[in-house]
Amino acid sequence: MKISNNFQPPLSKAEAEVLGLLCEGLGPDEIAAKRFVSVGTVRTQIKTLYAKIGVRSMHAAVAMAYKFALADLDQEVRPWTRNPSEGTNQ
Repeated sequence: MKISNNFQPPLSKAEAEVLGLLCEGLGPDEIAAKRFVSVGTVRTQIKTLYAKIGVRSMHAAVAMAYKFALADLDQEVRPWTRNPSEGTNQ
């Protein structure tokens, strides 16, 4: 999902990509695997983007992305769970 970057300070390219992947329903482990980086790197990028957009949770970050038209509302979003055996993230 493409994220436009209207925040001040602007999100880095990596932070915008991570936010887009969060909007797609991916969790930190899946984002790390998809981006070929460590889970620690993804968690750091998530913390930084939360601070930049003024939120404290993944759900709030995704809501902000949609509220400010940063994310494509036509994108199908799948539910995210911490335990893949409990959801559809397998």
